[in-house]
Amino acid sequence: MPFDLAPLDRLRRDKGYLTVSEVFALIEAGNVVLDPFSLLLGRHVRLGRGNVFYPTVSIWCDEMSEITIADRNTFHTGTVLYASPGRIVVGTGNELGERGFVAKANRAGAVIEVGGHGR
Repeated sequence: MPFDLAPLDRLRRDKGYLTVSEVFALIEAGNVVLDPFSLLLGRHVRLGRGNVFYPTVSIWCDEMSEITIADRNTFHTGTVLYASPGRIVVGTGNELGERGFVAKANRAGAVIEVGGHGR
């Protein structure tokens, strides 16, 4: 018997996250999602290619804020990026979240920039 994703997709959509089907599309677009059911990726996040997402990663911003992620980053379990109102920019080739990583741009004018090739 196939599993009905509609209730889960509806919850995700209502909270501003991509649906499970949309997360699967990220894989087709060149990203690696190790657990598509536990990745919570906001609808307004701009995402590059070649990124790797371990389980339980949460990245969200509202339509007035910005999270931009370049290419070839690794987001380990427990990584949280949140912008509202604010801006977060992640460069290329970073490893975030080993042992946890939280970045919140949640005050007016807040900007967090992660360069490239960092850990």
